[in-house]
Amino acid sequence: MALAKNPLIVSPVAGMALSGLGITLPAPLAELARLLGSSASPCALVTIGLFLAQTRSIRPHPALGAVLFMKMLFLPAATAFLAFIVFDMPPVQREAAVLLAALPIGTGPFMLATMYQRDTHLVSQSIFISTVLSVISVSVLLAWFQG
Repeated sequence: MALAKNPLIVSPVAGMALSGLGITLPAPLAELARLLGSSASPCALVTIGLFLAQTRSIRPHPALGAVLFMKMLFLPAATAFLAFIVFDMPPVQREAAVLLAALPIGTGPFMLATMYQRDTHLVSQSIFISTVLSVISVSVLLAWFQG
């Protein structure tokens, strides 16, 4: 039942239903939705920053290495294998897939961890470190793709 009430599930399903039925939102409501959507990421990043500022422990979470390995190395490598070896994809799509896989962990996991009272310490550390590491990894990938 909790999954059926989850806004991350309900929102896309409602949007697809409205779109499929050809229903458009009135202009003021559409503008409100656009503004709220534009503010979601900055608000989540501020929340993560505030959480990190309140954290007293500077020790890395025991699972941090495994999370970062999976997100920053395994996921891009698996995506590259699938995009370059398994599937016949145009070069732009292959490279875009690998770049997307190499991006840092987003704010969604932090929001879910907070909502379900899970390990926000691990998630916030993972987001922070993956963001720092992605500056290097994305730069290297962009240089490699440009030849």
